[in-house]
Amino acid sequence: NRSTVALLFADATADGSWADEYAAAAGTIELLVEGEYVPADTTGLELYDLGCGVSMYAAPGLEPLEIEGYAAVLADESCTIMVIQDSKEEYGLYGLTVEDYVSFYVDGETITGFETDACGNTATGFLSQGDDGVTYFYYAVAKNTADNFYFIQIACDQNAAAAMAGEFAQWCATFTENS
Repeated sequence: NRSTVALLFADATADGSWADEYAAAAGTIELLVEGEYVPADTTGLELYDLGCGVSMYAAPGLEPLEIEGYAAVLADESCTIMVIQDSKEEYGLYGLTVEDYVSFYVDGETITGFETDACGNTATGFLSQGDDGVTYFYYAVAKNTADNFYFIQIACDQNAAAAMAGEFAQWCATFTENS
């Protein structure tokens, strides 16, 4: 059950000047096998107590907001983190897997499905136009704890999505119940 991966490099410069840069970059390549995930790097991040029994790391300087329907909201000018908490007891959700839970959010149009991301989150991404006319990228993740399911949505302007999606995955991978 082994795989061979070949990475090919072609130096298009006349003097071979990319070779040193490639050699340096090649040493940083880490391949994951099935079942392995990228560990979350919390360097430079801030730990937030979301006030609903859970915490997570995210970019420093996010401010808490109160928005009806959300257990927690953190925001700054670059992104907004919105957390929905669904009590297993209140909604009869005991016995469901996280995959069962996310099926409640799949609408077949905007949210079409969830997969395991590189950090091990059950996640999806989608675009949605806000009331302000701006199109936003949403990174949505579901988490399962002993007594609750959590649906986390992190939104940013779609133009920042490529730069931010990997960070959002890492932030969600740090989501934990408070002790």
